[in-house]
Amino acid sequence: MICRYACGIKLRRFALFRQQSPPAIVAHALLKCPIMEKSTQQGLKQQTIAQMKGCAMAILFLRLFIGGVMLLHIIGKMQTYDNLVLEYPPILGLSRATSLSISMIVQGCFAALLMIGIATRFVSLAMVVLTLLSIVQMWLEQGMMIDDLKVDFLYLGIYTTLLISGSGSYGFNVPWLKDKTILK
Repeated sequence: MICRYACGIKLRRFALFRQQSPPAIVAHALLKCPIMEKSTQQGLKQQTIAQMKGCAMAILFLRLFIGGVMLLHIIGKMQTYDNLVLEYPPILGLSRATSLSISMIVQGCFAALLMIGIATRFVSLAMVVLTLLSIVQMWLEQGMMIDDLKVDFLYLGIYTTLLISGSGSYGFNVPWLKDKTILK
């Protein structure tokens, strides 16, 4: 099949192009058809930019949300520090109090990094690993208690989403592209 604008680009892969389906038109517009109307190309470009900005805002909200939840979790740990230090497992041969303090400091730094958008994938990967370890530890100690693991699986899903998506356009570790129309 050949482009209906007679530019000569063969569209064998886009069989739906005959019915004017949006995926085929977008795919053809991305091929930069020289004869395609400028208004159609401009409209598709603006629609794509709007969708990308919406996704970037969703990622920003998710980063701010999980960072805030992590900070509230740390505040809760500080309020019950005396009781929690007696139950907290020693890590790497350190005392319980030192292990708990290091854990809270690291979680606080990770929350701040997530909220700012620096090293989002690294922090998310570390939190995925720590959440999985927490799930395994709870499973080994208490058995498969679904009610206790609901929140951990929720955290796991959020961290995995951030691991896949990165910091989005509103993070500090965004590679600067040649075409900066997304950031305008």
